[in-house]
Amino acid sequence: MVRLTLRKLALSLVLATTLLAICRRYAGDLHFTISRFQDNKHPSVNPYPPDITTSKDSFIEAFLSTELALQFDHAAIQSVCASKGWREDVVFTCDYIAGGIGNVRNHLLNCIRYAIEAGGSLVIPGVMRRNQDDISEIDTEDWMDLGYLFDKEWFLEHLSTACPELKLWQSLDDIPASSNGTMSQKLKLLPGSLDSWVPKWGLAHPTSWRAYFDEWLNVFGDNSSAQTYLVGIGRAYLEFPVMYDGEKFVEEFGKILRFRKDARVLAGAVLWELQRKFFNQSSILIPGDRVIANTYFGVHLRTESDAVKAWPDADWKFQRYSIQSSLAIEEISHSTLKVVYIASGNTTEAARFANDAYASPMLSDLAGVVTKHDLLSAEDKKVLDSFTFDQAAMVDFIVMEKSSRFAGIGHSSFAWNVALRRHLLVKKERSFLSGPNLLHDSLSDIWGVTRSYVEYSNCMWP
Repeated sequence: MVRLTLRKLALSLVLATTLLAICRRYAGDLHFTISRFQDNKHPSVNPYPPDITTSKDSFIEAFLSTELALQFDHAAIQSVCASKGWREDVVFTCDYIAGGIGNVRNHLLNCIRYAIEAGGSLVIPGVMRRNQDDISEIDTEDWMDLGYLFDKEWFLEHLSTACPELKLWQSLDDIPASSNGTMSQKLKLLPGSLDSWVPKWGLAHPTSWRAYFDEWLNVFGDNSSAQTYLVGIGRAYLEFPVMYDGEKFVEEFGKILRFRKDARVLAGAVLWELQRKFFNQSSILIPGDRVIANTYFGVHLRTESDAVKAWPDADWKFQRYSIQSSLAIEEISHSTLKVVYIASGNTTEAARFANDAYASPMLSDLAGVVTKHDLLSAEDKKVLDSFTFDQAAMVDFIVMEKSSRFAGIGHSSFAWNVALRRHLLVKKERSFLSGPNLLHDSLSDIWGVTRSYVEYSNCMWP
């Protein structure tokens, strides 16, 4: 009798272990595992109105309440700012904020981080708008207000709270005259050039950068009789090692940049239409969730004309549509998800992928392959059509962030930015850069050669 009981117990343990392994394998697709990604500060509160399955406005309002940035803990940033020596005689400008939204976010955050490290003040940055007739032309000097892409009011409120020592100026004209009423001609600075070298994983000596800067200013500012030094920070894209300030700082710093509200509302409208079209009026929003479980697979195709020029597919295998599409189809086939959302600025290639996915024997039971253009109402499309290339990309970025599973290519800052932001929700998965893909965790995959593109994994702010 005792032996029989022990055998039953052993069999039960084996079955339990097997079930646990299966659950872990499909964690990205199952509803109940998503509790790991919830807002633990309010785990039992349902803030959503009861009509989010019947009212578009209520759905969008509920969707906006799931934004990761809403849970903003300023303490880590406040601690770093309080540790710096601040000086009133240095004013920084951010002189190179260009490219796609992944590039722009990182340029902005690095510029602000360098200003903090140097202890100066900062003119509120703008953004260069790319040429809409030739999207590969990004260095246009067509400067737009920060609100072109981001929620400026949010930025000012939270940066001022997180780093009150950092004075912000609306423009150079707002800077009060120094004691002798003079300001230097702009001193141009490439921040990485102050270090002895900048390997792919970031500054070699970040702890010494402030000393390097003070020495540089003493040399290059010495010929000026000005009492205030104006320093223009040039290109500083993937060079600051984000973990220098610690994990908590990394989690919070990127939250100072939130996309403008009309883009966030359009992303909510996309998800509303996904719910209506594919999920039979069942709510896809779960209180507290930061990703939307068991709904759609987000695929980012980086095949736009600017990418083709930057990475010619004859030399860059992963730039080819054939490679990206086949990787995507294989990835989707390993999932239980039946709805695919495509993010791409190339509508022709997006349509081509939809046809290829439907035709693939690996995806014989797909429910739908769609883009924002397929889903939005006529009224919402008018808003989308008024957007520039990069403004429209914000909508896809937000929808990708919320996807049940996401995949993109290794040379795309957009894809890395999305995946790294999602990784914050599963940060205990420490081996996410060890394969089988370039980045792999229970929420996302980035395709490429394992352990390459370390500049993204080490120097991109999530």
